[in-house]
Amino acid sequence: MWFLTDEDVPDSVGGFLSDRGHDVLRARNHFLPGTEDAVIARAASEQGLTVVTWNLRHFRALAKRRRSSGQLIYPGMSLVVFSCEHSDGLTRIEKVIEEIEASMLIRLARGETRVIFEVGKAVLRIED
Repeated sequence: MWFLTDEDVPDSVGGFLSDRGHDVLRARNHFLPGTEDAVIARAASEQGLTVVTWNLRHFRALAKRRRSSGQLIYPGMSLVVFSCEHSDGLTRIEKVIEEIEASMLIRLARGETRVIFEVGKAVLRIED
């Protein structure tokens, strides 16, 4: 799976995903500092990437944004958004990664292009 870690994601989280065999792109290596979230969302959607971020409010809103026709604006972008403290991120992703991976594989097998995971201090929430 391909992940794109946002500027606010600790290297430990990206490193963990990479160590599990996932391809991890770091936004800070591919975009200028402070690049607008919509630019990152568009790139992720076009390339079928899963954005990993602590920017829950902005990226969830972008993921749900629709055109007047009802089609998603960023249909190819999945999300792993954290609602816990940065210091808890690595521990939480280690605990829930198997559920995230399995859910993503199930959706890919169904031909679905995106899913949103919210990783909280004591919860993993999955939504379409």
